[in-house]
Amino acid sequence: MDELSNQWKKARTQLQTTPADSSQLVGRARQRQRSSQYFQLGNILVLTISLIGVGAFFYWLAPVREVLSRVGVACMLGGLLLRIGIEVWSIFKSQKIQLGTTTLQATHEAVGYYSFRKRIHGPITLSIVALYILGFYLLTPEFSQYIPFNWMLLMHGSFVIMAVFLFVQIRKGIKKEMQSLAELIEIENDLQDTATGI
Repeated sequence: MDELSNQWKKARTQLQTTPADSSQLVGRARQRQRSSQYFQLGNILVLTISLIGVGAFFYWLAPVREVLSRVGVACMLGGLLLRIGIEVWSIFKSQKIQLGTTTLQATHEAVGYYSFRKRIHGPITLSIVALYILGFYLLTPEFSQYIPFNWMLLMHGSFVIMAVFLFVQIRKGIKKEMQSLAELIEIENDLQDTATGI
């Protein structure tokens, strides 16, 4: 929240030196809200493609037989489904923020939404990623019966490299979304100040 506070102070200083009417502030707020929603829609698309790809792989190409492997597949698919559900819920939650109203409620909703998304990107995302990784490694005993050791090493090494790459890319997207949400809260605060004449 310190970062949010610093950004708010900076934006407030800019607004004091460059006055903007409330319609401009509302326009900026809507633009930031749309930016966040596009990020979430992009997440849903990527996660859905991944879900279909992983599901198709285990249904047609590598149907697993052992219970441990089936638990692994369930962890992987379940983690993807859970994250898709969270992103859909986030979009609905975002749309409930009444931009342009000059009440404390709008600012409260924006701050609540920001806190919600921060939790999603923190422990919830880490738990889902851990569940997915656990699922992947639960497949190892059965896969090792059919795949030579060298190929198993290559598969696990590739998985780690891909996971690191995806983590870096996702982190960039999360930072961008958090910045948009922080700016949305700043704008709501400025709308409140404009309405009260501060």
